[in-house]
Amino acid sequence: LHRPGRQKTIHSFFEILAGKGLSPEMALLDYQMRRPPEEVALALSSDDETLFIRRGYRSEEGPLGVTEVFYPARLAPLVSPDLAASLTSTAILRDIFKFQVAHADISIGLSKASADVAQWLSVSEQSALMRIKRVTTCLGEGVCEYSRLLVTEGSADFRIGADGEMLTDGVL
Repeated sequence: LHRPGRQKTIHSFFEILAGKGLSPEMALLDYQMRRPPEEVALALSSDDETLFIRRGYRSEEGPLGVTEVFYPARLAPLVSPDLAASLTSTAILRDIFKFQVAHADISIGLSKASADVAQWLSVSEQSALMRIKRVTTCLGEGVCEYSRLLVTEGSADFRIGADGEMLTDGVL
């Protein structure tokens, strides 16, 4: 399952949840420098270490999703654990790095839940998750972020326009 599309603007999962009237909470689950998986290295055009950040999102109803973000090593010194715990990746790009998004390539597919993601989402390990992958290109910077949103079946409802633009009014 793959649905590519290119967006001119990006939205954080937190913003989308809040826009739907939920009171989301964000928790920092992982923060570390690490070698990226092959797919990420290809997108970032580098197999150097990346800053990896995993965040969990929940509301009163329970867990809603997990985001996994990879930043190129050159940006890592600008993102402390405290900053990663308090701001979304979209806010970090806009408000901390002061980057302008040129475009974001979006694809939608399926992934299997790893043990730690499954634990956060309260699902069985290897459960099927919907994965929305975003590779963000910023003006003058090239690819500045690779991110994945992982959600369980039934926790997301969204629409994609004919040009591939994800329409946020249909999410959740």
